[in-house]
Amino acid sequence: MRQKSHELQYLEVLYQRGGLTIDEEKEYWKLLRGYQGEIQFDQLCYHFLNTEFAMMDDITLQLGKSVTQIDKLIAEDKVLWVIDIKNYQGKYKYENNCWTVNENILSNNICEQLARVCRITQQILNQEGIKMTVKGVLVFINPHSEVKIVDSINELVLSSNQIPQWLMSLKKLSHSVAWQSTIEKYRIPNYRTTRITTAEHFAKLKKGIRCPNCGSFATKKQHYHTLECSCGCFRVKEKAILRTISEYGIIRHDVSLKKKDIHEFIGKEYSLAYVETLLKKHFKRIGDTYCYENKGVSFDIWFDDKKEYLDSIESRIFWNRKD
Repeated sequence: MRQKSHELQYLEVLYQRGGLTIDEEKEYWKLLRGYQGEIQFDQLCYHFLNTEFAMMDDITLQLGKSVTQIDKLIAEDKVLWVIDIKNYQGKYKYENNCWTVNENILSNNICEQLARVCRITQQILNQEGIKMTVKGVLVFINPHSEVKIVDSINELVLSSNQIPQWLMSLKKLSHSVAWQSTIEKYRIPNYRTTRITTAEHFAKLKKGIRCPNCGSFATKKQHYHTLECSCGCFRVKEKAILRTISEYGIIRHDVSLKKKDIHEFIGKEYSLAYVETLLKKHFKRIGDTYCYENKGVSFDIWFDDKKEYLDSIESRIFWNRKD
């Protein structure tokens, strides 16, 4: 499953809690558009590509000192397609070895970036004796973009209306899994944000449990198993608090979790004893300390291994009618 980058997770939580500077907000929307474009391409693959095709998403590879990121890999019989997805809009043109958008020269050459990714990926396959040719595909997923290629380039460039036809043209399935194990061998964890929330910055953020329906942080009416927002939205209390702990963990990804800090962030109207119970139940204690491991990632990633349990307690919403 495709995941948001750690940088996007971090900026998104700060955005929801009113903690972004003007520059950070610009970066947030840029990263969000990029992620949305990747999701759109995933959906097109699901609709137009044979489900037997092997694919990999969100890959960071390291070969020696070279590190590179890949949006998506699709394997044919003898070809490994490296997909670079751009959710750009505007009039793009490649001429005289440079890219322009709306007649303004881009500071970076997106074809050179993709070519570098392809070179590193090809080197990895060659070193491991995998006989596949790596080819790059530059995808302009946004329907409000126009793309004109004047110079000859090695990479395949697709506008949004060309994507379905290209996907349907891929017919030669790769029955080998060797390329996947090779990619995993050189795969490293995805980048984590280097941004740190200072104490002053943290103090200015909105605290409390956020309602997913109206976005309010106002105190929720508490029932035994659920929380009720003034907008009428009901949530399972255990999941709502775990999600908020995850948000705290992202914001303070550089520190461990402590019961007192979590309680202050969630709101003192919620039981400290209940917060402690959830920490003991769902989080790993660090040695003999009173601190807990902070994975610093979003709720869906953090509790992926407990998805079945968390889905099962959703029925508690209906128990509230019996409170």
